[in-house]
Amino acid sequence: MTKVILVGASKSLLNDKLGKIIDSYDIVCRMNNNGRPELLNGEYKEIIGSKKDIWLCKHIGLLNMYKNNGYKKTVRFPQEGDLNKKYFNILNAFNNFNHHLTCGILSIMYLIDKYSKIHICGMDSFEGGHWYGNRFLENQNKSDKLAAKGFGAHNILKEKEYIDYLVSINKIKIIDE
Repeated sequence: MTKVILVGASKSLLNDKLGKIIDSYDIVCRMNNNGRPELLNGEYKEIIGSKKDIWLCKHIGLLNMYKNNGYKKTVRFPQEGDLNKKYFNILNAFNNFNHHLTCGILSIMYLIDKYSKIHICGMDSFEGGHWYGNRFLENQNKSDKLAAKGFGAHNILKEKEYIDYLVSINKIKIIDE
């Protein structure tokens, strides 16, 4: 069975230092800014590893900045795209979700469609914020604090309900040490 891990951007990764574990997976998936090639150049290897197989991204401009990014596969999630609509409908049927999907839940649902089970790390529902802070977005830390409480464009609380469900039916395993 192919071992697949989705690496989030939680600050918990700074302490967990899962780089070697992450790079031991057959397929390593990264999202949005956490997949930027300059973060995977070795300086942060101990924290997030350096392997890059699949880059999942909602920010099309970010992907356009890194057309030759070294990933084996790039998955785009445009706001009005078919995958976004499909996964929104699944989440809406599950718990009446009615917000914009995060790249995290889109990535999880996409990977669950492709693989029977995935592992995730560095995904704490914005509670700790992103490990790179405001490096790429001026108000990232402020936005994370609001999102963790269910405010803003995303409803992370409802997304977390679905993630917890996927854990309970053994579709996802959370790696945090």
